[in-house]
Amino acid sequence: SPFVAWKEAQLAAKFVRRVGQAGDCGVIQGEFTSFPQVRQAVGSSYLLSSFLGVFVVIGAMMIFAIRPIARRLRRLSYAARSVGSEGDYRSASDSLQDDIGEISMILDNAHSRMRADAEHLEQRRVALEQHLANVAHDLRTPMSSLHLGLQELQGHVESETAKDLLIRTINDSAYLMGLTDNLHLASRLSDGADPTAGHARTDLGALVDKIELRFSLLGKMSGVQVVAARPDSPVWVICDPFIAERALSNIVHNAVTHGERGGNVAVVLEVMDGMFELTVSDDGPGVPPEDLSMLAERTFRSDEARQRDVPGQGLGLAITHEIARRSGWTLEFAGVEPRGLQVTLKGSAI
Repeated sequence: SPFVAWKEAQLAAKFVRRVGQAGDCGVIQGEFTSFPQVRQAVGSSYLLSSFLGVFVVIGAMMIFAIRPIARRLRRLSYAARSVGSEGDYRSASDSLQDDIGEISMILDNAHSRMRADAEHLEQRRVALEQHLANVAHDLRTPMSSLHLGLQELQGHVESETAKDLLIRTINDSAYLMGLTDNLHLASRLSDGADPTAGHARTDLGALVDKIELRFSLLGKMSGVQVVAARPDSPVWVICDPFIAERALSNIVHNAVTHGERGGNVAVVLEVMDGMFELTVSDDGPGVPPEDLSMLAERTFRSDEARQRDVPGQGLGLAITHEIARRSGWTLEFAGVEPRGLQVTLKGSAI
């Protein structure tokens, strides 16, 4: 018959129990008071043991369950970020027969398909660009011959109507010649051609003279006067001669093509403090200020050019911009008052 009672400000527990027949030892009575320090020590030990047990269980789970899964997920994450990239892919190589292993296998298969497709597309691109380069190269000679023949024929035509038609044909042939050269050069640039390879040198002064002679004849037929000015001494730059000529020709041809009868195109080459500045200015319709930044884009043509049905899709200036970038030059566009466009090519002279 246990019961609890208070005794001397301490909690006392008492009990009485019959353990045998009647007699001196037939009933046992006992009591004990509380022992706060002992009970606290026992409680603390129990709590500490509980915490230690929890930590031991968590540690075992980390070592034997969570850490291996975390490592597998990290490898899977790296593989997912680099899937499809050339040379950077590292497979998770997870062969376990569970969801993570299945995802690893799916990533490996996806990477293999993507690389196979990329290689196939690259082979097709290279073959197409090589074919385009060959076609452009083969067209250069007959186009040049056709252009010269048309120019000689101009002196034997008397009818004004026929002359106008012949002039338009000559302009179209000049455009096709430039387009052929640009396509050929575009293929070379796509293959990684470097205009400065081997420290090839070009005399910009002599190039300006050559460009002036070529386009003054073309401009004369269209009623556009082309004039040039350059220093008396050579102006050498690090650039392949053919590529440099194509860059300048595209700018001047664009100015002549978009010019109007009675207009002018000025080509000015200056050198100062080891830097050259080649400026091509015209007094044509020009380009709105908001469109200047788009002139070097592949398919840009101004509204004025579209209304006048001027041929071309902006390939020439786009190629010139790429040549300038690879040669360490800058290409700038600015409006001319009261009308016209100014194109400036800047870079280091040697």
